[in-house]
Amino acid sequence: MALGAEILLSTGRVHADAPIRVSIPVATRGENDLRSNTTTGVSIAVEADADGRVSDLREVRRRSKEAFGRIGTAPSPAKALEPLAQLLPDPVVARMARSSPVPLCLCSNLGTVPDDYAAPLGVPASSVVLRSVTRGVTRAMLRARGGGVSLWLTRTGDTVALAVLGLDPDHFPGDDTLRTHVRKVLDARGITTTMW
Repeated sequence: MALGAEILLSTGRVHADAPIRVSIPVATRGENDLRSNTTTGVSIAVEADADGRVSDLREVRRRSKEAFGRIGTAPSPAKALEPLAQLLPDPVVARMARSSPVPLCLCSNLGTVPDDYAAPLGVPASSVVLRSVTRGVTRAMLRARGGGVSLWLTRTGDTVALAVLGLDPDHFPGDDTLRTHVRKVLDARGITTTMW
């Protein structure tokens, strides 16, 4: 979450004078839960110093735990209507989704990749990257919906992989720009990386 906020600060997409809204998807699947989608989400405010660094990671952790603790305690009216979306025709849902905002900063810790996924043919991969994929999205759509960055963390053996997606075509016009900002933020924290 700190890295995502700092990448946005590095580009000038956000500024340190205001908290940065970070969205966190959360799986609520329990044992023997056969629902197809058990994901919900929370948001927290991440604050940076004037130099563009998120220094107080304890506060980020505290706010995250507090937000996780509120899951399921106060259902929103929109949550109660979610089952009705299953009754709507796909074109109607697609039209409604076109105007929904894209998170400014979305961060997901997917955890350790299961062995059967990391080694589907019996030979374990040395590293695996998982991330979200959205089909049919154009630069104009991202621009209109306010995209920022999306970060997805996974572990495979001793390797930690962080997939970073630039969802703002003006601040991340290409892979090179995104890599430059990601490397700058990681270098500032002393994190050694290998870019894919």
